[in-house]
Amino acid sequence: MTAVFDFDKFLTNRDTLLGFYLFCNRKPKPVLCCSLGLYFVSQVLHKLKLLSNDQLKQIGVWLFLRGQDQGSVESRACEYSTTI
Repeated sequence: MTAVFDFDKFLTNRDTLLGFYLFCNRKPKPVLCCSLGLYFVSQVLHKLKLLSNDQLKQIGVWLFLRGQDQGSVESRACEYSTTI
């Protein structure tokens, strides 16, 4: 899988990880709203040091990219990289 990250904000000041998840999302809006809520709770748990960074990423991939084939995600990653 290819993902776009910009931790030092050299390329952009935007949150590229959540933006990538939303760009690749293929779920209906009601499911997306639930996924965003769960991801927000996960981010809070991460800030409280109850979840590791790896666990947070795994949750994000599960919530937003689950059920998509690798080729589809890779092509969307290339598309997303041109938007940042």
